[in-house]
Amino acid sequence: MARMWMDPTLRCEVRRYSRKEIQAQVNVKMLTELGINPHDVHCGCCGLQLTDLSTIKVSSRGAIGPECSKPGHVMPCRHKEVA
Repeated sequence: MARMWMDPTLRCEVRRYSRKEIQAQVNVKMLTELGINPHDVHCGCCGLQLTDLSTIKVSSRGAIGPECSKPGHVMPCRHKEVA
C-alpha cells in the first residue's frame, strides 16, 4: 500500500510507493505488452497460478514463478521434482 506524506515544499500530500509495489506495476505493464492477462498469470515452467506479481520474472515466453527462477538446490521447482 502506498504511503502518503505531506511535502512541505509542495504543501500537499505525496504518494510514495514501496519497491514491491513498483516491481508489481512494472511486471503488470510487461505482461500486458506480451498479451497476458495480469489477473490470470500461470508459471511457464510448472503451470502454477502466480498471485504475487512483485516476485515473478517476466521473459519473452511469459511469467516465471519465484521457485522456478532460483537454482534447483536453493528452492526446487515442483515441475523438476516430478520429472
